Amino acid sequence: MKDTRIELLPFLMKHTQSQDEGPPLYGFRLDLEIIKAAVTEPNMEDRIFYWMPRPCGGVCVKERNVFLRGSDDYRIWTTLEQGATQQRAYHITLTGGRPRNPIGSVRTFDYAAQLHRLPKAVLDISALELTFRSGECLVLPVEEYHRNRERFFTEYGTVRRLRYLPKNEAELNRTILMEHRYQKGWQPNRNRQPPGSPAR
Repeated sequence: MKDTRIELLPFLMKHTQSQDEGPPLYGFRLDLEIIKAAVTEPNMEDRIFYWMPRPCGGVCVKERNVFLRGSDDYRIWTTLEQGATQQRAYHITLTGGRPRNPIGSVRTFDYAAQLHRLPKAVLDISALELTFRSGECLVLPVEEYHRNRERFFTEYGTVRRLRYLPKNEAELNRTILMEHRYQKGWQPNRNRQPPGSPAR
């Protein structure tokens, strides 16, 4: 399914209520805040998410981070409780609107199938890019950040944006684009000969 320029909050509300007949729960309110805040993000990668309705309210993670082993979003998305593998997940791209009424496109995909693909697709994190509210920006090895987190907070203040960096950004982009093809139903040709194979 691909719907362009739909109102995202009513969509999320509808699909969450199908999981739980009660009022929106705390977990779902967190999802709403993530989506609302992303409307004003200047970087497209910060406006693309995976979302799954759950009895606790929902799970919302950045698509980019799911493909970076060691990120919080990767850990959350790959360790959903039992039963999640039977569900459809949603690819959400914010395209406009306002924080009170975000607009975007939604595509469903098979969560279990993606979970099966992820181990061969994920990349390791090589560094962290920290942007502070003061405007300062640092790129650090992961270990250095964890060792000196308090010192960085004292010197630079609150972190406004934390970005995980792979060794090869182009490879990460190719990986995500290939995942999009799978989500849209593409299947590799298993009968195709590898390059260099003799012709029959």
